[in-house]
Amino acid sequence: MKLDNTRALQSYQIIRFLAVFTIGMAMVKLSLPQAQVGQYEVVLFIASLLTTFWITGIIQALLPMTSSSVSRDSGSKRPEIFCALVVVVALTLVSALLLLVFKNLIGQLAGVANFPYFKQTILYIMLSTPTLLIEYIYLIENQPRKMIAYGLIAYSLQVAMVVLPLLVDVRVELCIFGLIGISAIRMVWLLVVVRRYAELKIDRKFMFDFIAKSTPLSLKYLVSSSGLYIDQLIISAYYDSSTFAAYRFGAREIPLITILTVGLSNSMLVEFGVKEHIGDTLERLRRESLKLMHILFPLSVVAIILSKPLFPVIFSSDYLQSANIFMLYALLVTSRTIFPQTVTMGFQQNRFALLASTLEMVLNIALSLIFIQLFGIEGVALATVVVYLFEKVLLAGYNGRRLGIHPAEYIPMKPYTAYCTLTIATYLLIRFV
Repeated sequence: MKLDNTRALQSYQIIRFLAVFTIGMAMVKLSLPQAQVGQYEVVLFIASLLTTFWITGIIQALLPMTSSSVSRDSGSKRPEIFCALVVVVALTLVSALLLLVFKNLIGQLAGVANFPYFKQTILYIMLSTPTLLIEYIYLIENQPRKMIAYGLIAYSLQVAMVVLPLLVDVRVELCIFGLIGISAIRMVWLLVVVRRYAELKIDRKFMFDFIAKSTPLSLKYLVSSSGLYIDQLIISAYYDSSTFAAYRFGAREIPLITILTVGLSNSMLVEFGVKEHIGDTLERLRRESLKLMHILFPLSVVAIILSKPLFPVIFSSDYLQSANIFMLYALLVTSRTIFPQTVTMGFQQNRFALLASTLEMVLNIALSLIFIQLFGIEGVALATVVVYLFEKVLLAGYNGRRLGIHPAEYIPMKPYTAYCTLTIATYLLIRFV
């Protein structure tokens, strides 16, 4: 199979997931105390809390604003990349400053008011956040092999620099400094990549347009990411801590689904930058989504079938209720495998994308409060499934009416309908029969 940008970005995301998973497993196997593992996770959590929503918005606004590199003269450089870097660096400094000034408040929100590694977290944010552009610069420049090479080298080094120090001394400080060290190496890599592909000048027209288009997307991800926390607040308001834990253990998506669908969506955004090839781009999105359906729907069906027997074995019999939550979360495949949001953002209709996410959040709160009365904690998970699908239907309707693009142009309707029917039927059979 030819290595294209989509396969490369999906592979890169899998490499990153495996590295993070390996680090977690290694910490446990090397007997790092659970409290110290938690401190390492807090560093990542605080950094993600302050940066993920806006860096996601910036990246997804940037991709369709850059045309495919095959349409450009060989050797030419992009001022767009440098402009994006300037914005990212500025917001990174703002995020670090917010943590410095409001560390007590942020610590309370994260549940770690006396966290001893705030300074290291600030340094990690400053070094790591801008480097999230690297893989997308390779994507923009149509360099899939370089993206894979970067992922293999960077994440192999990350595993080594975080885990190997534990062989000398089992202290979380060494892991955190290893994380900072690999971030510094990535920063050097970023500077080399920017020098290679970016024209070092500020394009004011592009900059204003870029900020205007990335702002609603950043707000969109801030709104949409709040859904999980709202669900947890609702659960904690109605139930005790043991029920809350059961929900948390079950409310997990299958990682491969998120990795492959996000990779496809982001990689396709670049192709929307070439307006004269929109028909081909939509057809390719349709083909690629069908390929994912052939993988992810059977995976979800198997996960639904195995969840009840496996959850008590992996955790304990106390977490059998978590299996019911997990089965509902497996139904998110029905919304993950269609990509109207890619079309909406590809045509840079970012304000409507923000509106759709806001409506999704409001509906999520309303349905969660209603369904929890009818179905218990499973009602909150069911509300999540419903509102995710609602957002996709809303975006598909907008694409049809506003952009004149029928859903069948980028969604393989018959296979999708058949797979949804099979998956939902499997859920109903396993859950109630």
